[in-house]
Amino acid sequence: TIDGGMVDDDLNFTDTGNDYINQYGFGKFREEWYPKPFIVHEQIHLADFRYSQALLGNHTLLAGLQFRKSNLNQNINGDISDKFANDCGMYIQGDFFAAENLEFVTGLRYDKHKSEDHLTGGSYSTNTVNPRVALRYSPNNDLSIRATVGTGFRVPYVFSEDLHLCASAPKIFKGADLKPEKLLSLSLGADIYKADYRIGLNAFRTNIKDKMEFVGAGEGDVPAGFDYKWTNFGEAYTQGVEAVFAGITAKNLLNYNFNVSYIDAKFDKMRFSADDYPGAAWLKDSDKIPRSPNWTGNASLTFKPKPWQLFIGLNYTGSMFIDHYPEEDEALLIVEKTDPFFILNTKLALNINERVNLFVGAKNLFDFVQKTRDISDAAYIYAPLYGRIFYTGFNLAVR
Repeated sequence: TIDGGMVDDDLNFTDTGNDYINQYGFGKFREEWYPKPFIVHEQIHLADFRYSQALLGNHTLLAGLQFRKSNLNQNINGDISDKFANDCGMYIQGDFFAAENLEFVTGLRYDKHKSEDHLTGGSYSTNTVNPRVALRYSPNNDLSIRATVGTGFRVPYVFSEDLHLCASAPKIFKGADLKPEKLLSLSLGADIYKADYRIGLNAFRTNIKDKMEFVGAGEGDVPAGFDYKWTNFGEAYTQGVEAVFAGITAKNLLNYNFNVSYIDAKFDKMRFSADDYPGAAWLKDSDKIPRSPNWTGNASLTFKPKPWQLFIGLNYTGSMFIDHYPEEDEALLIVEKTDPFFILNTKLALNINERVNLFVGAKNLFDFVQKTRDISDAAYIYAPLYGRIFYTGFNLAVR
């Protein structure tokens, strides 16, 4: 970003910017204040092998091997470096029927991760074994009850996935002492199936050990030249309930789908202390996991009187907490609670024949955009930045 008061929020030169150019010339301005290069070349190689074998009639054995190799060369602010990450996973799963209406799924997965940053000489290697058990019981043809329990893990990639967070293309440090997140997940749900509708309800909880957080480099021992780092903050959990109601009307003229979710996501302690931010009113909310709205939901209707088709979709995102760093200054941090919002999308289509389809539509028909913006903090995004969009086009099937 161009900062230092050289431009205003509309990226027009300020008096300070004009005075600087008049005194030192535009070439000096470009050298000192233009964004530094961010050039990334990444190669990803994937392999996936699966084997399935029927056992004793309706039982099934599944085994597989997965491999992911990433090589990256990047130029960030003039610093050129190579990085790589290799992931290998092996799994075996059995699908067994203890009775005609009682199904068990058991599985075991082994994963190994290794990554290295040639710029810093740092390397990271870990492996883990994760089991999973699932149960489905169907007392009759209309009702299905299911339960699952399993473990998992997650490691951070210090590749382009991280870099989109900041327009200044920061360098992100991942220490060798960083532990992978370990998860224990449980869920219990039920579904009712009828000829023309389905009702589903699901409750879940995930306990997270060694939750990883993306923080400023000033919070710990980090080599010079790095802007951010990954760190293990502690334990956290995510729990909630989900409900869905979907179906079709007579003669398939109307399809509908309604679902709603409530999620509670917190750390086991506050992320920030009163010593660092004395008197901050938002400290009491700093145990919330950022960007996790409590309520989300969507509703959609599709009318299909041939040859027309009309789609109406409404998405709801509830309030959430988000870290805001004005001027990218950690001392100015504010943990903000965002406003909830609705997004309405529509599309009208006409089937001319089996091969030609014409359509016109609108996205974000309510024209909702994020009310507050801060160009100095590129990660400060929680809602659409673009308003209403109209579009039209056609589909042509060639066969």
